[in-house]
Amino acid sequence: MAKGRKILAVNCDTGERKEFQSAWAFACAMGVTGRAVEQAVERGGVCAGWHIYDAPERIREKIARLKEILEIVEG
Repeated sequence: MAKGRKILAVNCDTGERKEFQSAWAFACAMGVTGRAVEQAVERGGVCAGWHIYDAPERIREKIARLKEILEIVEG
């Protein structure tokens, strides 16, 4: 797990939003494993009562990569 992977966490019950400088920081703060956080980020899932998302910049990078792949597949 990359230490610089910024993530956004949204509390499932309250809607509170928190930004963490890394998935590791979230894992430490919530007392969960880094792997659990990584899996939640990849699936847009929940970990320790928080929806976990990549930072917007990283999502945009994923979209760009997927567009490139789509062009190859469709071409």
